[in-house]
Amino acid sequence: MKIVKNIFSIILSFALVIAIIATTLTTYINRMLQKDYILEKFDEIDIYSQVLMEIQDYFENYIYQSGMGKEVIENICTKEKVKSDIKTAIYALYSQRTVEIDTKEIEEKLDQEINTFIGRENRKISKEEEKNIKNFKSAIVKAYKSGIEYYQITTESTRKELAKVLNTLEKAKSISKNATIALIIILLIINVKSIFNGINYISISLLSSGIVLLLINWLINSKFQIDNFMISINSLTNAFTTIIRACLDSIVSVGMWTVLFGIIGILLVSIKKI
Repeated sequence: MKIVKNIFSIILSFALVIAIIATTLTTYINRMLQKDYILEKFDEIDIYSQVLMEIQDYFENYIYQSGMGKEVIENICTKEKVKSDIKTAIYALYSQRTVEIDTKEIEEKLDQEINTFIGRENRKISKEEEKNIKNFKSAIVKAYKSGIEYYQITTESTRKELAKVLNTLEKAKSISKNATIALIIILLIINVKSIFNGINYISISLLSSGIVLLLINWLINSKFQIDNFMISINSLTNAFTTIIRACLDSIVSVGMWTVLFGIIGILLVSIKKI
């Protein structure tokens, strides 16, 4: 009977390792994909200032072709406007909606700056120049939209897939968390006459799961080199690496604590048996 109980305890201990790892991974991956967490990280790295600089660079590609001064584009776009549009895009993604980027404010400011520039230059605008100005305004609006659209997912199928992923992760997190609690209770119950054996099995599971979590972090860092990951858009690169790094750091933290608690538990049981 004792042999059967020990074998059963070993099986449950192994299952507990899987449950702890699954709980940790689903918890932090799920958190990483939540809109509030993403926006929190956007604020943390001030991504809006980065996007604004990128948009200004886009604008400069057209200013020299227009024949107007650089001051025409310097004040037409603000960090607050960029922040508002990115947040709107993110909220729309998670609420399964499609939103159009509002460029009315930028168009009005651009009109004012162009009129001011023309008035200062005291120039008469030819029809050809009017056409060029119209094309310039259109290009600036398009450039602004391009800068924001990197944070906007308009494909309905993609939005639905994200919703499915989040729903699956939430269910998996709940199941693995409940399984972890249930396995710990069962291990203690079947070893109730020798409670320290139950604690020992649980401690070994904690130690093992912690080591696996630390190995997962090491493998991801060595295989993918997160800190050196590059996307063509710098702000996207910073956002991606910050969120992934925060997720991995959380997993490492859990891994270290479980290793510590596992070692403490094993030592306590060993001391008790002496």
